[in-house]
Amino acid sequence: MKDSHHKKQIQALEKKEWQDAKCSVCMEYPHNAVLLLCSSHHKGCRSYMCATSYRYSNCLDQYKKAYTKVNPTRTTDGSTDDLNFSSGSGELLCPLCRGQVKGWTVVKRARKFFNSKKRTCMQDNCSFVGSYKDLRKHVRASHPSARPREIDPRLAKKWKKLENDRDVNDVMSTINSTMPGAIIMGDYVIERDSHEMDDDYAFGRNYLDNVMLQLDSRNSIFRRGYESSTDDDDDDESRGGIEERVRNYYIPRLARLRHGRMFFGGSRRRHGR
Repeated sequence: MKDSHHKKQIQALEKKEWQDAKCSVCMEYPHNAVLLLCSSHHKGCRSYMCATSYRYSNCLDQYKKAYTKVNPTRTTDGSTDDLNFSSGSGELLCPLCRGQVKGWTVVKRARKFFNSKKRTCMQDNCSFVGSYKDLRKHVRASHPSARPREIDPRLAKKWKKLENDRDVNDVMSTINSTMPGAIIMGDYVIERDSHEMDDDYAFGRNYLDNVMLQLDSRNSIFRRGYESSTDDDDDDESRGGIEERVRNYYIPRLARLRHGRMFFGGSRRRHGR
């Protein structure tokens, strides 16, 4: 009885998880779904994606092409059911957690559940809605000469912005965890002093540190994320405007607070002699 009850609980949790799941590319229920096996899989990350052929949503194929230059091997019907990773697939990143994707697998019960869900036909100007079985019949009857679906520029732009926003959030989390209390201004990070320093450079604890750290390797992420969010608004809230305010307002103010001692490009700390 206990085993039966436990099994029912697991099935209920699985269905709830699947009910909330969406393909990260088309944002609909993933037909013919595969589960991406990312580096956070053991922590509970579950990213499902459509593995249908070019006649349908073609999401897995588009996802791979977006991240790698490796051409996938298709089966005779164009499906990507049994694909394994080729040499370049290590570059793939999970669309949910941004961890490295090591492969993917078919969860049969999940695939059956998703295939029963209705979704729209992916062919342009078609309003048909149905399950995966219904869509296959519909496509064969109504779109026999269907070609690979072209990427919608508007959706591609939104997806790119979403990725940039996630990258920015990753950087922010890293900064907050490694430099608690740091202040972020545009492309700069102002670190608060949390250690005793030499008399040449320190004025005690809890003062603003004399370091303005440029985000060398991550700098472009902030720039891309900011520019992508302002593509449609050509106003003076540009990156140049932010940097100008940092240079003309924040830096002189901080310099006055630190008696004119301001350094750029990296930390000038010296720990002990």
